[in-house]
Amino acid sequence: MKTIWFDREEPLTLFRKRIQGFLAGYRQNLSLLGEPGMGKTALLRRLQREFPATEQMVLIYAEIKENEPFREWARRFVQSFLYGSLQTRMEGSLPASWTEILESSRRFFPKTATGAQKIIELSEGSRWETMAGLIWDLPALFHEETGCRVVLLIDEFHRLSRMPFKQPFRLLGQRVMVQNSTLFLLSSSELYEARAILREGLALLFGQFEVVELKPLSAESCRKALRELTPGTEFHPLTERLLIDLAQGHPSRLYFLMEALRRIPGLIVSQNPDACMIDLLEAVFLDPQAVLSAQYEERLSSIPECPERPLCFELLQAVSEGKQKISQLAQTVHKPMQIVLRALGMLEQSGLLAHQGVFYFIPERLFALWMRTAYPVSHGLGLAGSEQAQLYFRDRVWRWLLQMREVADQPLGAWAARLLRQWNGERLEIEGRVHRLPRFGSVDPVPFVSATALHARSGGVQKDWIVIACPGSLDETAARRLIQRIRSHAEWKTAHKLVLGPHPVDLNARLMLQEAKIKLWDLSVFDSLCDWYGLPRWAAPVAAEFSGGSLRSVSEISANRPVAGDLFGADEGRTG
Repeated sequence: MKTIWFDREEPLTLFRKRIQGFLAGYRQNLSLLGEPGMGKTALLRRLQREFPATEQMVLIYAEIKENEPFREWARRFVQSFLYGSLQTRMEGSLPASWTEILESSRRFFPKTATGAQKIIELSEGSRWETMAGLIWDLPALFHEETGCRVVLLIDEFHRLSRMPFKQPFRLLGQRVMVQNSTLFLLSSSELYEARAILREGLALLFGQFEVVELKPLSAESCRKALRELTPGTEFHPLTERLLIDLAQGHPSRLYFLMEALRRIPGLIVSQNPDACMIDLLEAVFLDPQAVLSAQYEERLSSIPECPERPLCFELLQAVSEGKQKISQLAQTVHKPMQIVLRALGMLEQSGLLAHQGVFYFIPERLFALWMRTAYPVSHGLGLAGSEQAQLYFRDRVWRWLLQMREVADQPLGAWAARLLRQWNGERLEIEGRVHRLPRFGSVDPVPFVSATALHARSGGVQKDWIVIACPGSLDETAARRLIQRIRSHAEWKTAHKLVLGPHPVDLNARLMLQEAKIKLWDLSVFDSLCDWYGLPRWAAPVAAEFSGGSLRSVSEISANRPVAGDLFGADEGRTG
């Protein structure tokens, strides 16, 4: 399967600019953060390819592996450094063995080679801090000897904190401040720990780090990747929606799903989406060689041995089936609340569950689906024989598909009404602020121009809510007309007013809505609420839709996408 460059042009452009500035004498160190599978290493490798070694600059990539002893990492670092440095002086094939690399380095930069050999010699003992100091001095020594600048790419830099000496980042920070000939680019998949290190361990007067965080890919970027991963393949719209939803914008998950899909013999992805997804998930979850299932089993093994361990598995399965409130979970497992809370705390510490208010949910939807469909099969919970296990698995997947189909067929307004009816006074953090979501006595559609408006009545002392499910993108003109339409309903004056917009909203439109005291929640906010309430996410229109029995392309859909300014009418005098 060919390598695909997932859409990361924005950070790549920034890195290009910083490296070019570095060559011109301006240095701005960088830190690249992102969850595992977001494509950090691919981006760093892309930089290496775009900036090959020259006599002016060389990029050195150094990864710190999990649980790697310091002496082993030191040896790898030195060898990688000398190998990369030789590329500035030699063409064609380079030496492969350590002895040949060292001998060749002595011909071109003897001082650097001597410093590297000293590090290797020290690795035989335990003079860790001396070794670390010499390692960080190597780029400056190389520049002093050759005039060549160094871009040092340290992948998973947070693992330096596991090294066997005190204050590892103090040593690194000292070099960052004084080595103007070295540009440091630190990458990490542990966001919380990396931010703490940058804030505390590397809080430098000079050489501060510019932090770049890789977010999940947009749905459009995922669709583009699907086309590149499977050229010539036409996906059924529902199949495409499900693949994008399960990938959650993670390049590695999307790549994994597509690789599994391509291995299924005779599968026609453009026809029956149900058969396609059942076959795909069976291959991904139940195949004896399935890498993903092995990873998930290993993830479960992170739950510590204790009396609550069996309960943890029960709770995970219950959460995967949509029972996400604490009261629901305690009722499902028939255990006292105190014991349930203790087990939930263990699952949260293990990173298997996320917690907010009274809700728990599994952040990774593929893992949640595995717990729901494959875990009972792989652990033989009351199933006799492989045939019964396969039927059980397919039935569980089919039930999930029915849920997803139901949501996929709903218009935005009906989907929003379904979610509003789930609210019951819970406190949740939304866009950085804590909200108490009211319990509504009724949620009913009301007349509105070219959009679905919902009147959610609290029936008590709390204010009613008016929710406008906006069917198109919002620009400044559209926002002005929308505000006028809302204000034309005098009975809505005292209600909370919310616009739900799945399509782009420009900055001026956002500011206008804010000034008019109308909240704007994009699709990601409502999707996160669906996660907490155990509902499937709404399947926004994607790359292709059926129209008269044929598929429409992305460009055709985009060209015909409604603009809310047109939908709300050009006549400023019209009312709702």
